[in-house]
Amino acid sequence: MSGVACVDDREAFGENLWGRGGMVEFLLRKKQEGRLVGTFCTTHGTPEYIRELLTKDVFDAVMWRTTPLGFTC
Repeated sequence: MSGVACVDDREAFGENLWGRGGMVEFLLRKKQEGRLVGTFCTTHGTPEYIRELLTKDVFDAVMWRTTPLGFTC
């Protein structure tokens, strides 16, 4: 499994994640080739941002930070 650590920070710094030739395209291609069994991302984003990641249906796992009291941003 391989993925993108702290996807929201990488977006903020202008890394090519979603565009042509970007990291997501690369990961999906490697998964299609059978070189990866799954993809993931991590985020410290808001619940709305996490929902957006989930609806893109790109990652097999999305990890986010929570505390016993709820989300922390």
